[in-house]
Amino acid sequence: MEVRKRTLNFCNVPPPHIGVVICDVLQKCLVEWGIEDKVWTISVDNASYNDIAVRMLKDNLAYKNSLALHGKLFHVRCCQYILNLLVQDDLSEIADIIKNVRESVKHLVASESHCLILQSN
Repeated sequence: MEVRKRTLNFCNVPPPHIGVVICDVLQKCLVEWGIEDKVWTISVDNASYNDIAVRMLKDNLAYKNSLALHGKLFHVRCCQYILNLLVQDDLSEIADIIKNVRESVKHLVASESHCLILQSN
């Protein structure tokens, strides 16, 4: 068996963005595409409504006995999203340093005497 991954579609989900609505849209798409018994995992960000939607979808698919490994790998957090949160948190810790470096560079670039010194090296 060959494992494949695909982005099948983007679709508009009108408000309210709550778990029940998102689960319903996902379920309809899976049925429409004929793959409700072929999905092993879903990756979403950490929004609470996504947790609810994925839990409900997992329950729906488990009811039909169509989940691999009894759904143990069904809900996978988006690593890119989590990594971005970590980086943003770390950057906020050094925001003052980044600001000082940027201001120093602006000062050096704006100073004609500093530019001549840097060009001679």
